[in-house]
Amino acid sequence: MVRGFTFLELIITIVVSGIILMAMVPAFTNTAKANKVERAVLELYGIIVQTQAESILRNQPLWLHFEGLPEGASNGDWSAVVANSESLNSADTDRLFTLSGVPFDGITLEVNFNGEQLKIDHITGAVRAGNITIKPYPQSEASPKS
Repeated sequence: MVRGFTFLELIITIVVSGIILMAMVPAFTNTAKANKVERAVLELYGIIVQTQAESILRNQPLWLHFEGLPEGASNGDWSAVVANSESLNSADTDRLFTLSGVPFDGITLEVNFNGEQLKIDHITGAVRAGNITIKPYPQSEASPKS
């Protein structure tokens, strides 16, 4: 008696496996976007905390500037720059840290505060009020349905 699988049994197994994998693709896509959003949140939080500590250490206010917004909000063409001046165009401005938006292509970054930068207080490390919103979909797409 010969043992093993017939060709038909192997084909059926491969087809069923393919159907199961195709059903799982959307879950992998959503997980990848969620991970990218989480990474962006952690990176932005990290640069804010680092700026607060640096501002207190230097005993001078620092500013967190967002360049390339809103045009580059969803294509990764933005950057967050920490500087020692309210204007990035000033000759005596030192850029201390920069966070590039390139790794976060495909998610949308929106900032909602007065001016184009956040001021970090050099005594308390407090950040002026405002919101930074990160969405897992580009601006052109509608919000996902709940």
